[in-house]
Amino acid sequence: MNLVTQQNAAMVEQSTAAGHSLSEETSKLSHLMGQFRVGRVAAGATLRAELAKAAPHAFRTPAKATSPAATAQAKLAVAAAGGCAAADTWQEF
Repeated sequence: MNLVTQQNAAMVEQSTAAGHSLSEETSKLSHLMGQFRVGRVAAGATLRAELAKAAPHAFRTPAKATSPAATAQAKLAVAAAGGCAAADTWQEF
């Protein structure tokens, strides 16, 4: 089992490194493409508009990840404030 955990950790590290590398390459490519001018409008603005149409998911802001502890703390705060969230889930045995 220890070997499998080590293999998983290695794959996570490799995936993270590949993701960072791809992100850097994308930034460099975007910068290089932004230097081109087409007509009177900068290609960067036109390119961004076309990309937003073709791949709108690339322009969304990433969702804020919440930890399980933060979620539990928020639920406790609602319950402590007299919210009905805790009462709705109560079941009698």
